Amino acid sequence: MYYYNEIATAKSMGLILGYDGAHFAPDDNITNQDLYVMAYRALAQMGKISGDADESVLMKYSDGGGIADYARQAIAYFTENGVFTGAAINPETIANRAGAAEFIANVIKMP
Repeated sequence: MYYYNEIATAKSMGLILGYDGAHFAPDDNITNQDLYVMAYRALAQMGKISGDADESVLMKYSDGGGIADYARQAIAYFTENGVFTGAAINPETIANRAGAAEFIANVIKMP
């Protein structure tokens, strides 16, 4: 497939792990929390993240209890840095282009 090299590169850099640590579903939809985790891992890989975020900030979201364990640190980090402004995070909702664009724009504006 045309995306094989990109997936292999992202896997080797630790940006993606696959749905079971070895297999990928590149034609499947991606959830919001998966998008956030990949961005967090990319920032970490670039040396932009130091220390752990305080996961207690996730309690502010009405759906914070639905955030998967693997995504909690990423979402807490972006929350602490003002990327998210709403009352809900919609972690398991399928990401859409508008939401992804807003998220990326907010990440770029981070201090």
